[in-house]
Amino acid sequence: MKYLSTWQEELTPEIKRRAEEELGETPEIKIQSLKELRRLIKEESEFRPFMDDAFLIRFLRTKKYDVERAFTSLRNYYVFKARYSKLLTDFKPSELQHVIEMNCVVHLPYRHPSGTAVTYMRPAYYNIDEVTLEEVFAVGLLEMEYSLPIEATQVCGYVVILDLDKINLRIMKYYASPKILYRCVRLIQDCVPCRVKGIHFINEPFYISLFFNIIKGFISEKLRKRIHLHGANQESLHQHIPADILPEELGGNLGPVAPLVNDFNKAVLSSETRFEKLISYGFHEKRIQHIKRQNSNVAFFK
Repeated sequence: MKYLSTWQEELTPEIKRRAEEELGETPEIKIQSLKELRRLIKEESEFRPFMDDAFLIRFLRTKKYDVERAFTSLRNYYVFKARYSKLLTDFKPSELQHVIEMNCVVHLPYRHPSGTAVTYMRPAYYNIDEVTLEEVFAVGLLEMEYSLPIEATQVCGYVVILDLDKINLRIMKYYASPKILYRCVRLIQDCVPCRVKGIHFINEPFYISLFFNIIKGFISEKLRKRIHLHGANQESLHQHIPADILPEELGGNLGPVAPLVNDFNKAVLSSETRFEKLISYGFHEKRIQHIKRQNSNVAFFK
C-alpha cells in the first residue's frame, strides 16, 4: 500500500472530500467564514492576531466552520501565548535546541491510511536533570506548530503514540504535575487548532492508572474515548496503526527511529524565521500586561 507523505503540501481529492463531509468545508463556506471571522477580530481593538488566510483557516477547520467557536479558540490561543510568553510559548527553535536534540519527539514521515499524521513521543528520553517540565511542554508546542501549516494535518488531525519504555516512578512523578497536565489538556481542547484523533500508550507501566486518575477530570468524553492502552503488545498497536509506517522500536518496518528523529529535528531547527514571525502577533502590549495580571485570579491558568 502507498502511504501519503506527512509533509505533502496539497490536499488529495480524498482529503478534500473528507474536509467537506466531516468539516462542512466548501470554497464558498471558506470565503464566507473567513469574512465573518475577520469581522469578529476587528471588533476587538487590542487583538492583533496573524491575519493570513491559511493561519485563520486552521481554527475554522478545528471548529468545523462554527465561526464563533473558531474565534473563541483563536482568542484563547493568543491569551495563552501572552500569559506564558517565554515560559511555555514564544520560543524560537534555537532557544530550545538543547531540548529538541534529546530526540524524544518525531512526526513520522508517512500518514495513517485515513490521512492522519502520526507523532511518536518517548518522554523518558528527556534528561529530567537537565531540562525543566516547562521546557518539555514548550518543545511540544513548538513542534506541533511546525506541522500545523500542512493542510492535510489540519483536516485529518493527529494520532499520538506515547512510548513509555524506560519510564520509572521518578520520571512519572516528574510528568504527573496536575498544573502542567491541566494546562496541556485545556490547551489541546480549547486553544491549539489541532484535531487529536487518537492517543496510544505503548509499554506503559501498571501504575499508569494513577496518571489517568489525575487527568481524567480534565478530559472531554470524546477525547477519553480516543485513548488506547496497549501495554507491551505491539500487535495491538498495529491494529490501529499499520506497521509499515512505524519504526522498528514499535515493531514497524521503517527501520530505526534515530535517523527519522534527526531529519525531523533538522527541519524544525531550520524554521527559525517562521517562528520569529509568529511570535510578533497577539494582543496590544497594554492588553498583554492586563492578561498577565489576571494569572493569579484565573484558576485555569494557575
